[in-house]
Amino acid sequence: MNFDVFTEIIFDNVRDYLPEEYADVEITLEEITKLNETYQALTVKKEGCGFVPRVNLDSLYEQFCIDTLVLLRDVAREVAGSIIRDLSRKDAIPMECFLDYERAKELLFIRVSPEETNRELLKTLPNRVVNGLALTCHLYFGTSEGSFRSSMVTEALREQFGITGEQLLQDSLANSRKILPPVLKNLREDPELKKIPVDREPALYMLTNRTGINGAAVLFYPGMMEEMAQRLEDSYFILPSSIHEMMIIPEGEAPSAEKMEGLLWEANQKCVAPAEKLSDDVFHYDMKSRRFETIRDWKKQKGEYLN
Repeated sequence: MNFDVFTEIIFDNVRDYLPEEYADVEITLEEITKLNETYQALTVKKEGCGFVPRVNLDSLYEQFCIDTLVLLRDVAREVAGSIIRDLSRKDAIPMECFLDYERAKELLFIRVSPEETNRELLKTLPNRVVNGLALTCHLYFGTSEGSFRSSMVTEALREQFGITGEQLLQDSLANSRKILPPVLKNLREDPELKKIPVDREPALYMLTNRTGINGAAVLFYPGMMEEMAQRLEDSYFILPSSIHEMMIIPEGEAPSAEKMEGLLWEANQKCVAPAEKLSDDVFHYDMKSRRFETIRDWKKQKGEYLN
């Protein structure tokens, strides 16, 4: 069964598994474009409800193809159950957050994603690009049942707020540390997380936020790069292992530049889901010049590889 047939069957049958009080819901199919991913979704709207459930049909189809014993009616029943749970939530997103900037300002945070794979979407979002990494602004509505709830701030919403893109970015950067504080883990002291296959064991740190979701952006919090250098008492390399975290290696303990680039490339190919990939570039931060650059540019300045 191909994806189109699967989608049509779920769309045509899911309403049969909804209770009578949901008879008036509007169910549509739409393509959802997010940072790093685009998918077909079953979208459900109920009058007076502040939450709009969206069921990722691409993900559902992948799971259906893997588990060949699952019946389509069971999938439709599962989708209906998910819709009921979402529409019954008591923590619906307040619409005031999209109307009053002073209210929204308390929820702002930044995410980082690859510029290259998001060029079209970035045209519709206030953003700042740093060495191929795009910083975008979002509203954070907390985590619930393992789900990170947020909403992108588009150019249309920014205009509705009546602020400049620069002010939005500055407010998002400043507020990120308050609502999603940074977390730095020393992986040398954490056996459960020490899984990087290197010949010799360098000092290795993981930088993320308290949720561990979309935590790579922590590196761009105001003053964070400088704080890291002071804490490590050294310049350092940054391996963007996913959108959720950055791996940090002090320069004085780092393996060769080639080895770090190879490790990152291998991890991106074998371990990181496409929607969570951040970059194939290793970066370097110099504590004296306070320069953040790709390892390629750093090597050009140094004129040599690490030994």
